Order: sequence, then structure tokens, then C-alpha cells
Amino acid sequence: MSGDLDFVVGKKTDASRILKDHPNVLEKWSGKTWHWLSESYLAFLYEILERPSKAKPQRTHGELLQEFKTLATKESDAIDEETSAMAGMQVHYQEAYLFQFPDALADMIAGLDKKEIVTVATEWAPKLSSLSGPAQEILEDLSKLCRDARKKKLSIFVVDNCMY
Repeated sequence: MSGDLDFVVGKKTDASRILKDHPNVLEKWSGKTWHWLSESYLAFLYEILERPSKAKPQRTHGELLQEFKTLATKESDAIDEETSAMAGMQVHYQEAYLFQFPDALADMIAGLDKKEIVTVATEWAPKLSSLSGPAQEILEDLSKLCRDARKKKLSIFVVDNCMY
């Protein structure tokens, strides 16, 4: 489970550079930080927005979760003793990892009008952690970020500042 997640706007070719700027990602890249908004919670949003049709059946939560592809990880210098003992080899704690926010989801969010944001947020809210914040506020801000990325023909990446 994660704490702070930095949603970053950039070119697909920027992905490796974004994680290198951790922990000061938003000092160098445009975007926004949300709390407790992991891939699982975002997949619930994806599930709500991707309504099934005759041409496209409903995908499972697990299938949608796979759309959030981990692109890179950043290890800490600190050793995770417990995991190292179980694995029989030295394992470092993770400082952060970078995943791609699905372009299709960004397009759907960018296309929401104010009324749709309220409707979707109402359905999404019960699936969020109480630590995430108000669903409507998150969705309004996320919609602005997605529209901005689409206008600039850029993608959205997420840096999960691992907090385990």
C-alpha cells in the first residue's frame, strides 16, 4: 500500500528521467500529488468508466489493474532484513516505483463534464480509502490534469513513493 503518489505529465520518452528526479519529482515536472490513490483504487475508477457494451464486454478488476504497468523501480540503500532472510539473498527496500497511467483511462477522465464527474465520483467514493480524500475533488483535479496532458499530447506517469 502506498502513501503519496506523484502524478506527472511528460512524454513517453521521459519515463526513465522522471523516476531519477525522485523524491523531488514535482519540482522538475508538472503534475499533482495525491495520497493513498494506488493502482487498485484507480482500477476501480477505470471499471466505472469503462462500461460494457455489446462490442466490448466488461473487463475484470484484475484485467484493468494490469493496465497500470510498472516501468521502473528505485531501490533504497537500506536492506530489508526480513525479506532478505525469506528470499535467501540480500533485498533492498523500494524507495519508489514508476507506473504508466493508462492513456485510455486518461482519455475517459479528460472527457468527463461536470455532471459526469459528480456521478462517477459518487460511485467511486465507497471504493476509495478514507485516507485518499474526497472522490469528487480528486476526480475534478485528475480531470484537469488529464485534459492538460491530452491538450499537450503528453502522457501521465505515476511515481509511487513507497510507504510500507
